[in-house]
Formats: sequence, C-alpha cells, structure tokens
Amino acid sequence: MSGPLSTIVGERSGNLPSLSPHSRSQPESAVGRLGSAGCPNGRAGEEPCQLGFGWLSRCWGGDSSLGHSWLPVLNALIIHLVHEQRPSRSEDLGNPRYTKKELSDWKRRERGRLTRLKKFLVDSADQPQSYGTLDSLGAGLVQLISELESEAQRLSELRDDHKVDVRALKNRIGGGSWNLESRDSVRLSWRQHFSVKKAGERLTAVETTLVGAEASHAQLQTALDEARTELKDLRKYRKKIFAVLPMPMLETCRTQSFLGIVDRREAELGQDSPPTWITAEVASHVEEAGAKEKEASATLRRLSKERSSFGEELSRLQASEPARKKQIEDLERRLKREKQRQQEERRFIGEGLVKKYKGDGLNKRETAFVHPGWNGLETFEYRWLTKPNSAIWERRGSEYSSRLRTHERNIRELTADLESLQDEQKRQRSLGVSIRSALSAIASAEQAGDAGGVDEWPRGSAPRIGYIADAHTFEKFMATWMQWLGWSDARAMPVGPDGGIDVTATGALGQAKHWDNEVGIEEVQRHNGVCEGIPKHGRVFLAKNGYTPQAIKWANDRGLPLFQMKPGTTDAGVVGSTKAAERLLQVGARAMNNRT
Repeated sequence: MSGPLSTIVGERSGNLPSLSPHSRSQPESAVGRLGSAGCPNGRAGEEPCQLGFGWLSRCWGGDSSLGHSWLPVLNALIIHLVHEQRPSRSEDLGNPRYTKKELSDWKRRERGRLTRLKKFLVDSADQPQSYGTLDSLGAGLVQLISELESEAQRLSELRDDHKVDVRALKNRIGGGSWNLESRDSVRLSWRQHFSVKKAGERLTAVETTLVGAEASHAQLQTALDEARTELKDLRKYRKKIFAVLPMPMLETCRTQSFLGIVDRREAELGQDSPPTWITAEVASHVEEAGAKEKEASATLRRLSKERSSFGEELSRLQASEPARKKQIEDLERRLKREKQRQQEERRFIGEGLVKKYKGDGLNKRETAFVHPGWNGLETFEYRWLTKPNSAIWERRGSEYSSRLRTHERNIRELTADLESLQDEQKRQRSLGVSIRSALSAIASAEQAGDAGGVDEWPRGSAPRIGYIADAHTFEKFMATWMQWLGWSDARAMPVGPDGGIDVTATGALGQAKHWDNEVGIEEVQRHNGVCEGIPKHGRVFLAKNGYTPQAIKWANDRGLPLFQMKPGTTDAGVVGSTKAAERLLQVGARAMNNRT
C-alpha cells in the first residue's frame, strides 16, 4: 500500500480496535494418564505399584481384612497389563498418546510446512513481517473502508438531492431554457422576468455543484475499491501465516518477525526433548488423523457395499438385456398398431355422424356428443369429427363408444409396460455411471485412510511375465505391476461385468487389453471417459501389442499414460508408449500423487 491511502491508515492505526481473528485454541498438553487409563480411580503421577494397590484399596473401600497375601500378585498383574496395553507408545511418560514413528512423521510434515511458509514470507517482503504490524494494518483498513463507505453514501444522497433540484428548476423555468434574450421573454412581466432569472442562476449553481459531487463520488469509489482489494490481499496473507503458526504464540510475540518465529520453531523441532507445543500438536494431530481414518473406513465400507449392490443389479440387467430389447420392439409394434386402429375407429364414427347429420339428422345422444349444449339457434360445429387426432376425441370419444374405450385402455397398458422396460434400460446406463463414481469415491476414501503411509519407490525390479493364458491373467499381472509402480492397493476386478474397469487402486483405474492387434483411439477415449474424477496419471492403460499412431497422439496431447508389453529373451516387461507413461516410470505413482 502506498500513497495517501497508506498515510491515512498509518495515522489511524494506532488507536483503532484490533481485528485479529478468533484465537485458535491450542490443544492441551499431553499428560501421562497411566493411572486413569488402567484403573478407574487412578491418579496421574502415582508410581505403578502404588497405583495398583491404591486402586484395589479404593475399590474395596480400604478394607484390609480381606487378606493381603495375594494383593501384591494381583497388583503386579495389573501393572503388567497396563504396560502391555501400550507396547508401541513413546517412552516419554508425559506423552503416551503417540508413537515415535508418529512423532517423526509429524516433524517431517511440520518442517515442510515451515519451509514453504519461509519461502512465502521472503517472496512477500512488501507485506507486514510481524503480527503487531499486520494486526494494526488490518484494523486500519477496516476502519478506513467503513469511513469511506459512509462518505460515499452521504455523497450519493447529496447527488440525488441535487438531481431532484435540477429537475424542479427546469420545470419552473420551462423547457430547460432560461435565455432571456429569446422572443418569448418579451411576453413576461417584470415579476416573471425576475423570477425566471433567479431560477436560472440557481440552476447553474446546482448543476455546477452536481458535477463536483459526481467527480468526488467517483474518486471516493476508486479509493474504496483500492482499500477493499488491499484488505482482501491482506486477509489471504494472514490465512497463509495462521495455517502454520498458532495464534496464541503470535499474540505473545507481536513485535517479533515471522521469519524469526519460523527459525525458532525449526530449531525446536531438532531438539531431543520436544517442547510442550510440539507434544501438544503431535497428540492433537494423531487424534485428528485417527478420527479421519475411522470416518474414511466407515465411508469405504458404505461405498463398497453400494458398489457391490450396483454391480449385482447391473449384472441382472445385462443378463436380461437381449430379452428386454425384444420385448420393447414387440410392444412398440403393438402400440403403433393399436393407435392406428383407434384412429380408424374415430374416422369411421366421425364420417358416419357427418353423413347422418347431413341426411336424416342426429338423435339426442349423438347431438350431445358432437355439440354438447346445442340449442338449435347457433351454428352446429362438426368439423372436428373429420380429424381423428383432435383433442375433442380424447375428451369425448371414450364416453361415446365402447370400442374407443377398449382402444384407450389397451394403449395405456401398452404404454405403461413399454415405459417400465425403457426405465430398466435407463437404469442400466445410470448404473455404469454410478459404479464409476463409486470406484472414484472408494479410491478417495482409501487415500484418506492411508494418507500417513510413505512408500519407498522403486521397490526392487519391475514385475515381468511369460506366457499369458487369458485376459484375466493379464489383468492380474497389471494389478501386480501397478502395485510395484506405487499403487500399493491395486487389485484386479473379478470376472464379470466391471463397468469398463479392470484394475482399481487409490487414485487410479486401469484398463488391460489382451489383444493380438493394436488398440485404437476409441478404446483409449472410452477409458478416459470412464476415469472421470481420477488424476490423469492414474488413468492407466496397458496393451499387449501397443496402440495405433492416432491413439498415441491423442493420449500425448492430453497427458495420459499408455503402456505396452515389450518381449525379452524369456519374458516380457512393461514400457511406456506416451510421455506421461515414461515420466511415471521415472518417478513412480507416489511422487505423482504428491505433486497432484
């Protein structure tokens, strides 16, 4: 911020209220609760032997008459069980809520966050570098925006009032002209002449003021937009900092630079005995991760059940599809034939009634059908009788003719049966979409549940295969190869309808083609459509004998990984057919997932 706006903020920031966000509550420090964990009435800090005996004494109301000969044995057993419940926990009694590995993983994550924040602070050197300055500047901007908005509202109201005055004065003068040298001025009396002149002078002054108000309002609006933009940028800057540095600490270190705080926290991460803030953050992070893992597991079970249900229904619909298509064709023919018969019947009845009307005349029932309420005085309307598709036939035909009622009933029944079969077709198509969505959601849930794992890659040599007996064997090999590539949970789909998916994994869907010829562009496009919602590097395609040039070009243009088998002396291995595939073979799936 520079110029007069920064001057205003600087002058006003000293006595303005603080705009700091609601303080984020710091997780309570992890305290060893061996007693409370192992015993119902235990107290933290007691020695294990005291803990066990004290629990027994309190449970029995301090009664020592029961005999103490077996109490030490039971006491030792309780202590042993308490310790056995936490075999993997940290040896630090002040922090029994996380393991050493969890602490190490958290430190690695925290160092990465601090490194990224430090780079961000260096790149944002024009922004405030301490919390006190940031808070004051934000408060000043908010106050300034409030004042500018009030002033803009006042100027807007003044401008509207001036516009009303201008219209009133122009109406008083007449036609907006007050040139007293015109021919019309000679017809004015002296008093009228004086009044018009004064009104004209007033009009000139008001118009001048209005022009000034318009200009001031425009300048004020520009300053207001500038202040709002700067406040928006400042809030983004604050958000980046508060995402890494805790609010309570910033409140106590208002004058210290953000870079200094980051350096201090990086140094504390390397200490053998972690400070209180580290233990509290790690414990909170582990608890939060555990809750997320449980939620992801529940979601995964639900999605897997839905996917299984969808697959069973899809299999049933696919099995009945040939018969259903034949039924639909038969019903469509019958419905068409029934509608034709209805039209012929309407035409036959209509022609007979017209002929009878022009001859002997219609009876009472026929007249009520052709023209209800006809009193003999008005023109008799019968031309609709010659139009079998007329809406009048739909309303009156069934009341007049039993044969028409039969036709209409047959048409309704046939239409209902046809719609039911067509709904099954639509359901079959929608199930394919639902299965793909479920697979994508399953991949996301599995990723959320396995977010803490770090897999090393590559792990040994890439899998190879000799003679491939059938397509399913090729699919199982692809699953094994994808596991080696970094998708550790890759698995082949069972034999049967699979919605166009051969291998599923967290963040990836695979298609394997055990074809003797090259795979064309249509199959690659189809697999890309099936993988909607999956990262591009996870849309894996493996072909036994490669691809057509059109397919490779299309995949390269879109960054899709296409792989193929390359025979060796005794067996075959996987090679990349596109640039994205070659890149994936270089860095592995885990690195691509992190980058994404």
